[in-house]
Amino acid sequence: MRNHLSPLGDGSAGPLATLRQPTVTWVGRTGGRWSTPINWSTRRVPGPDDHVYIGPLPAGTPVTITGGEVRIASLVSDHDLVLGAGVLDVATTSTVSATFAMNGGTLAGAGDFVVTGTLAWRGGRMA
Repeated sequence: MRNHLSPLGDGSAGPLATLRQPTVTWVGRTGGRWSTPINWSTRRVPGPDDHVYIGPLPAGTPVTITGGEVRIASLVSDHDLVLGAGVLDVATTSTVSATFAMNGGTLAGAGDFVVTGTLAWRGGRMA
């Protein structure tokens, strides 16, 4: 079964993202470093075949990518995400419904990257 996300979040079929069953889910109680394996349901950092989901977490505790190459199939995040350094590469359409702060690094990949929350672009590049 496929679910669709519309730009307004009303559940109607829309062009933004086809939500897939996640293969990896953030299980940390607060935000933290993407690169910490214990924060993930699989106890390993997501990889190129993973569909990643980050659910709501306490305010002021973003999930942060601080370096390296993060290559994933897709991302749906209902929590703040910060790209501070390194590469975030998404293969298929991905959505952040909270704040996406791009402080540095590179946002790349074949997939569309849709921010329906707040985009705070302070640095970095999109490739």
